[in-house]
Parts: sequence; C-alpha cells; structure tokens
Amino acid sequence: MLKILDVSKYQPHIDYKKTAAAVDGVILRIGLTYWGMQNMAADNCFEKHYKGFKAAGCPVGAYYYSAADSVEKAETEAQFCLELMRGKQFELPVYCDVENSQRQGNLNKELLTQIVDTFCSTVEKAGYFVGFYASSSWLVNKLDTGYLGKKYTLWKADYRTEYDRTIACDMHQYTSSGQVAGIGGRVDMSRCYVDFENIIKAKGLNGFGAQRGNEQNGCEKCAQLQQENNLLKAVLGKVKQLVAE
Repeated sequence: MLKILDVSKYQPHIDYKKTAAAVDGVILRIGLTYWGMQNMAADNCFEKHYKGFKAAGCPVGAYYYSAADSVEKAETEAQFCLELMRGKQFELPVYCDVENSQRQGNLNKELLTQIVDTFCSTVEKAGYFVGFYASSSWLVNKLDTGYLGKKYTLWKADYRTEYDRTIACDMHQYTSSGQVAGIGGRVDMSRCYVDFENIIKAKGLNGFGAQRGNEQNGCEKCAQLQQENNLLKAVLGKVKQLVAE
C-alpha cells in the first residue's frame, strides 16, 4: 500500500524535499473548470508543484476538476488538460475529477457517465494512463461505475470510518484532514493499492514514451532534409555546369 497526497493552489507553500520523503507520491491538480461561466484555467500552483516534486524525486500524477455538463464540454476539458501536460512526465495516472454539484449534480447517470467516459477516452488515446475520481455517493447514485471501472482506474473518495467496501478501487482518498511533513494545515490523503509507476513506465505512457518517439521522428526528418539537400546540390551543380559550358 502506497501513501499518496494530493495538492493544489490551496497548498501554496510546500517544502518539497520534506514532503517527498514522507509520501510515496502526489497527485497535482493540473487545472479546473469554473462552474459559473465554465471558463477553464490551469491551477495557479501546478507548474511550481510539478517542478518542486520532480526535483525532489517524488512520483507525480494529475487530476483535472471538471464542471462539464455536456459531452462536448468534456472533450474541450480533455484537450485543455492535454495542453497543460505537454512536455511533462507523470509516474501516476491522470484523473477526471467529477464532484461539481452546481453543473453536474442534476445530470442523469447516463449523461454524467458519458462525460467521464469522453474525458478519459480522449486523454487515454493521447497516450496516458487515466482514471476517474468521485465520492462513494456519486459512484453509487450518479455514475455507471461498473462500466467506467472496467475501462479506467478508480480513485474513490470516502472519509467515513465504515466506508463503502463494495466499490472496488485502486486508490482510496480516506481523509481531508491529514497531516504531512513540509505542509502546514490539513491535506487530502489516499491509500494506493497499485504500483502505477512501474506499469506506466513499462508501457511508455504519460510522457515516458514521447522522447523515444520524438527522437525517431527527428531522425526521419533529418534523413528527409538531407535527401532534399543532396538533390538541391545536384541541381545547382548541373546549373553551374551548364553556365560554364
């Protein structure tokens, strides 16, 4: 079992070395959709937290706080999330966080399930290990958890002592009142039951396969440019020969 922390702009001051030594990994809020106008934004501390934990050698993952109330908006959120992750590597999954009562609370189970499925499938197709986050209440009443759970990893939130053990999950957020070295105040803590880091790296997901792909593409482009350059040289040589004659 791994000890996992999640942080956002609400933890602006972190001693990354101390915190990294106290946990097995951290899930960073990468961005969010504000429910009023549904404007999307990066979390104010994402870049800082990413660099800090990476420098401390701590495995990181990401979650996006969704306020999508349509499949189209979920697709837009997913594309925005992909932009925020460009050029980065994540040892832990990328999660779609669904808990916004204002935009999503009154949606029927079929639509909210489609929203989560759209976000996750879009990010997954881009080469990421993805999952979804929700409370036990939403997992029972507002999502087709059986369907989604067969496709994506589940991060369940349930803070009760007698939490719902009928909902199988790979990670369980069990408190929002945790304490950890290097961070003042309360924090969210989770128990993780899967060695995501080795799975993700072995499959070349979450940015770990991008470098090899880019190198290969770079070689192909170099070869093409070299071939075009040689042809151009040949043409110029022929022109010089004709001029000389």
